Amino acid sequence: MGVTYTGTDGTFRAAKPRLVADGDFLGGPGGLVADGTTFADYEVAPDGRFLLFPSDGPETESIRIAWVVVNWFPELQRLAPSR
Repeated sequence: MGVTYTGTDGTFRAAKPRLVADGDFLGGPGGLVADGTTFADYEVAPDGRFLLFPSDGPETESIRIAWVVVNWFPELQRLAPSR
């Protein structure tokens, strides 16, 4: 679900919630759990774009390792510089 909101002069107003995505996603309501740490199974960018991790089926429930790559943007800029 998603909702737009406004906040001015100390007030908060939320619009009616709307469906953003439908389907089976990794982690479910509790998120993804890796090595005892829980992570969200989605990410939302400041501009409103979002990323969801869809499930491939029951076999995805047994995932034990998740690789997290940090500080990858400088390498991307080196390999694919902007024009």
